Amino acid sequence: MPNNTVRADGEAIPAANQMNRRTILQSASAAGLAAIIPSAVAAREYGPRDPNHPWNRARHHARMLSDALAEIADGATYAEVYPRGYELPIRFGDISYLEDYRQTEIRALFDQWKAIVEDGCRHLTDAQLDERYQRYSALQDQIAALKPRTATEFAMQFYVATDRGESHYPDEFMSAVKALIGV
Repeated sequence: MPNNTVRADGEAIPAANQMNRRTILQSASAAGLAAIIPSAVAAREYGPRDPNHPWNRARHHARMLSDALAEIADGATYAEVYPRGYELPIRFGDISYLEDYRQTEIRALFDQWKAIVEDGCRHLTDAQLDERYQRYSALQDQIAALKPRTATEFAMQFYVATDRGESHYPDEFMSAVKALIGV
């Protein structure tokens, strides 16, 4: 007896004409699969399209919170939100404190530049010294070309531009710069 599916009107559909997941996947092209699979995975991981699903509510409220934070202190405030039951479920802070600890491009280049400065050079040959100076100068140029986003990044940029603070600026000012960047 053939394996036929019966439609609601009573007519049998031959197995060769039936569509199921297996036949769709076997006949679909690779491009078609690439379009289908990510959306299926996303729906499973982030919840259904139901606006009342917890993931969707959380995303909606996060967008609203982000919009509100943009209006506070010219967008210089961040929020941390924890599940109900924590001692402090909502905390606010100044974004500049976060950025001081975040690895930024200026900070990464500054750390490389600082390592060159702090590394002793007595054991190096003239060729090695020349190579090190080229790297030192290249890092200075890269740091100078970037736009600082925080006071700390500006202080790093200034410190590098003045060759470790060796300039005509007052000692108290350079002490403040050094304290800001931790050197």
